[in-house]
Amino acid sequence: MSGGEESVTESNSELEISNGNGRQDGGEDSEPKRKRPRCENNKNNENNEFSASSLYGMKKWHLKTAIVTGASSGIGAAISKKLLSVGMNVVGIARRETALQKLKRSMEEEGLANGEAQFIPLIGDLTDHEVIDKHLEWIDNNLNGVHVLVNNAGIMQISPLIETDEDYWNRVFQTNVLAVARMTKQVLKIMKKHNFQHGHIINISSVAGNNNSYPIPGMVPYFISKKAVATISEGFRAELSDAQSLVKITTISPGLVRTGIIENSGLSKIIPDDAPALDRSDVAEAVAFVLSTPQNVVISELTIQAITESIHIRLMNANKPSQAPPTALPSSVRMEEDENGGNGNADEIAD
Repeated sequence: MSGGEESVTESNSELEISNGNGRQDGGEDSEPKRKRPRCENNKNNENNEFSASSLYGMKKWHLKTAIVTGASSGIGAAISKKLLSVGMNVVGIARRETALQKLKRSMEEEGLANGEAQFIPLIGDLTDHEVIDKHLEWIDNNLNGVHVLVNNAGIMQISPLIETDEDYWNRVFQTNVLAVARMTKQVLKIMKKHNFQHGHIINISSVAGNNNSYPIPGMVPYFISKKAVATISEGFRAELSDAQSLVKITTISPGLVRTGIIENSGLSKIIPDDAPALDRSDVAEAVAFVLSTPQNVVISELTIQAITESIHIRLMNANKPSQAPPTALPSSVRMEEDENGGNGNADEIAD
């Protein structure tokens, strides 16, 4: 570490700041040490597990329970592995039993599921309220509540508006919007029941939901659903703030992410192979990052993209005016994949 950098060392429940020269920051060596105060919410509880000595990093979530929807593959699987690797109990909810079991085996092979923390696969369609409610009841009774919820599941298809029927609109909004709202509501009830003041709900959205995003022809329902997720997050955050709750709500909006969906859905006809893209593990790291923030800090929204992604897309559009529009693709191409990489039922988000 260079002499001009600051280093942070922990001292009981307070943090001392060193300027790297062997003395505490704040003036002459004879001056009193300056200490960073504990989080305001914890100042009256010396033994609180969320005290300042444990605020930084993921250790505050050790053996706590996280639910990840759309966990069978892709981004959801990467998030599940990441949370399990840092010692959280992870409940993965998805529709494909075979894919979930395959994920569990890979976790065991990688040594992620051999410690105290465990991965629990639960089969269920988020639009089937009866099944999901039974799962939540089981989690509440057997895992002592829910501390973290990652709403990741979603579906998308490429279909011109003029050819998109109401059934598809309903399926997109049932899965991408209403399921997010309902899962959040139900988990918040569980957190309140157990008096979990320090819970965290993370909604995986998309840059498609950003205010400055321009709808791609053939993907309008998906874009609208992601804008709705952003609004839902803001609404829950405002209500929790009014209620003086410390539960956090974060929206993570990834740009293009390389998953098998791109190759199997027809999107590869729109997106060049060399287009800058994130890896699914990048999204998982973003989830861990927002979970590791101090309890007095919330990252409300986080947008992550591959470096030069937006520049590349603008240049691509400018240099290829004759490129066939997305509406030239076959109608109703579902952005879904099964555990073998073929077309099947969607569990993971399509970003």
